[in-house]
Order: sequence, then C-alpha cells, then structure tokens
Amino acid sequence: MAQHRGDDETVLSLAEQLFLLQTDERNPLYGAPALSAAGALVELALHGRISVKNPLRKPPMARKLVVVDATPTGVPEADRILELMHHSRLRDAYSLVPRMAMPVGAIVGDTLARRGIVRPLEPRPPFLGLFPRVPLYGLVKPEVKRAVQLADSATRVVLHTTTDVRLGAMVDLVRNGGDAVSGEAGSGIQPLLKFGGYAPEVRGTVEAIVQAIKVINGGGG
Repeated sequence: MAQHRGDDETVLSLAEQLFLLQTDERNPLYGAPALSAAGALVELALHGRISVKNPLRKPPMARKLVVVDATPTGVPEADRILELMHHSRLRDAYSLVPRMAMPVGAIVGDTLARRGIVRPLEPRPPFLGLFPRVPLYGLVKPEVKRAVQLADSATRVVLHTTTDVRLGAMVDLVRNGGDAVSGEAGSGIQPLLKFGGYAPEVRGTVEAIVQAIKVINGGGG
C-alpha cells in the first residue's frame, strides 16, 4: 500500500502528513497529535490490523476498536498503537484517539525531526507541575508540507474517480478533522465519508475514527 511521497527521499505516513498540515513556519504544532493518532488508526484499518467490534452501533465513534491481526505494518507510530491496543482493554474510537495522541505525537515528531522536516521547540513545563505536555515542533521544510497540501487538493478534485484508498482516507481525515470548522464536512451525527472506495469491512472502522476526530477537534457530532 503506497504512501505519499513528500520529496525524493521522504515517504510520509498518514499520521506524518496530518502532523505537517497543522503548522506553518511561525506557529508550533499544537493540535497535530490527536489528528495524527486518528491517521495512524486509519492506517491500521487500511492494513487490516484493526476493526470494530460492534459495526452497527450509533454514533460510529462509540464503536469499540479491536485488534484482528497483531502483525507489525512497518509504520512506526501505527505499530506502537497496535502494541498498546493489543495489551489493553477495548476502547471506543472517541476515547482511543486522544489516548493515543501523546505516543503518536512523540514518534511522528521525532521521526520528522530526524529527517530535518521539523525541529523540536523548547519543552514546556508540566501542566500544574505534574502532567507532561505534548512536545511542540516547528516547520523547517515548508516545501514538504506544500506537497502534502497539493496532493490533498488534487485528490479532492478527482475523489469520485480515484481508487487509491489512502488518498481517499487522507481527504476524509482532513475534511472532518482539520477542516471541520470550515463547515465543508457537513453536519449531523455521522461523519461524512466522501470517498466511496473503502472495502465494506473497513468502512465502518474508518467512519468511527473519522467521526471521533471530527468531534474532538470541535466539528460537532
């Protein structure tokens, strides 16, 4: 399953693309970890590693996510979630996405920093002196982010004809996560999946994750 290529040397996972879309050269990444966690979970769904235990439950974000294949995918942040899910109790998509934000954010941020795409910023003191805060990163290579934006924009234009499930999933994640405040993603209790090419056994899982990040990021339910 091919991943987006940000430049000649860099292959980006869904979580990494979503991480980059949350910042610019001046502003640090504040909201990236939760959206990246949703991307990593969708990555697992597309690889057939997770599914939903109760596919007909409404709202979709209340469906419990379950590991169906613990084989690593080779995507570091997705495999970390797979490991954590495999050794913990079942959780619904709405509670699992924010729970995975910290581990996913740390892995994705460190990976992109090693590639020279982002840089770590000065650590913030723990909240109330007790709780660790999400690490912040600044963008170093805006051209990589721009490549992701262009791919997303191009996919939206041909979304009804593309058969690339990862590109379709990326559009659905961005529209219901980062773009939810614009109103484009629509309203109502169910998330709007505009890409129609999901396999039947995958669609319900992606729907649960996408609605969860939509609500978490303030897009309503």
